[in-house]
Amino acid sequence: MQLYHIPDTYVILDLETTGLSPEKDQIIEIGALFIKAGQLKAKWNSLICPDFSLLENESLSSHTEALTHITREMLLSALPLETKIASLLDFLGDYPIAGHRVDFDISFLNASLQKMGFASIQNDFFDTLLLSQRLLPELLHHKLGDLASYYRIDYSGAHRALRDCEITWHCLKAMEKTAQLSFSSKAAFERHWEFGSRRITSEEIETQTSSFDESHPFYGKNVAITGILFTLSRRAAMQKVANLGGINQDKVNTFTDFLICGKGEGSTKEKKALRLKTEGYPIQLLSEEEFLNL
Repeated sequence: MQLYHIPDTYVILDLETTGLSPEKDQIIEIGALFIKAGQLKAKWNSLICPDFSLLENESLSSHTEALTHITREMLLSALPLETKIASLLDFLGDYPIAGHRVDFDISFLNASLQKMGFASIQNDFFDTLLLSQRLLPELLHHKLGDLASYYRIDYSGAHRALRDCEITWHCLKAMEKTAQLSFSSKAAFERHWEFGSRRITSEEIETQTSSFDESHPFYGKNVAITGILFTLSRRAAMQKVANLGGINQDKVNTFTDFLICGKGEGSTKEKKALRLKTEGYPIQLLSEEEFLNL
């Protein structure tokens, strides 16, 4: 069953494979992290020797080698999955499984289990890809590398199973912090994870205070946001504007007083704001840092 919350205990899983087909391709590396109460408790990692007779030219593709830096020679000294599966299944237990596009890893593992005569695993799971799509809809893409770049997490060594697990865990922790800043409660966050994927609008943001500093630059002013923010989610930034007495806008127009500019040069909103400034409208453009310091 797919989960829409982060459990106290779970296992992050990642596979490296010879291709994208669970039926035709094979596993060449498995990595896993056991997480409990937010702490890394154990690791599991192994290269897996595939049946080279089933591979084209009895070797890895140049794409697979270039992507993973795993070579035929490395795999020839590894053991086949049959000798590792009991240890892996013991590590996974019945804990929920997490991963970035984790359905791929689980379906690949289950296909391999079935070929060996084992039953498929039935663990609950949750997907950090879906979580990132729900939580950060302003990102153009949600691959693990995009997420790592957004949170400024070291992506070196990616496309190796254990390293991808580590990157996924760091991204998950960062997203958990973003969620805490963006939602009024854990329940609200989990509802959004399960059901909400659209971009947040100004109508959905209500102020959380009745006491305002009327001398603040945002008080009573119209504020729009553009681009990708690194420190806050779009929802959290809009909530800050509302709590300071500002009025959130979804679009830039002649009534806009401030435009907060995140990453992404030359957005439509930014271009319009600059044009309106040249026409004499007193719109102020703020960087994310300037916004946070107000």
